[in-house]
Amino acid sequence: MSFKNPFLHLAFTIPFFPFFGLSAAPGDVLVGTSPMALKPIGINDFEIATGVRRRAAEDFSHLDPGTQAQLIYGRPGNDGQLLLANMTLFAPDGLQIVMMERFEPLTSAVDCKGDDGEMSLTFKSQEIFDHAINTWSFINEAQEERFLLIANHDGCGPDDERQPY
Repeated sequence: MSFKNPFLHLAFTIPFFPFFGLSAAPGDVLVGTSPMALKPIGINDFEIATGVRRRAAEDFSHLDPGTQAQLIYGRPGNDGQLLLANMTLFAPDGLQIVMMERFEPLTSAVDCKGDDGEMSLTFKSQEIFDHAINTWSFINEAQEERFLLIANHDGCGPDDERQPY
C-alpha cells in the first residue's frame, strides 16, 4: 500500500489547558511562563502504562478509519511529575482518520524513507492485508475519496513528531 502526503488543514481540541492567557506553540505546554515541548506518546504505550486494558495485537479494527483520533503527548516534569496533553484530532469535511500507531503491531515493515511522500506497509499476514484492502477500498471508488493516515514511526517524519499521510 502506498499513501501520498496531502495538504490538509486539521483542527485540534485540547480538553484542558490550565494556563489561560499564556500562549505556546502547538505541542508545547507552559511550565510557569516557559514553553516546554511535549513529545508524542503512542496510544498503545500510554494504555499499557496507565493500566487500561489493551486489545489483542491481532485486533483488525485498528485499521478502521474513524471521524476522530486521540493523540497523547508528554514528557517528564519536575519532581517526578509527568506532563501530559490528551488531544482529540478532528479532520475537516468528514475526512476519515487512521492512526498508524494503533495498527503498527499488525505490520512487519514500514518504509517511508523516500522523499516522494509515499509510505509502504508490509502486514504480518495475508488476512491482515486483505482486511486493510477491504477496509480502505473506498478510496478507489471516486477520485475525491481519501483518508488521513497519521504516522508515529521512526523515519516517517521529523523526530518526535507525528506525520500525516
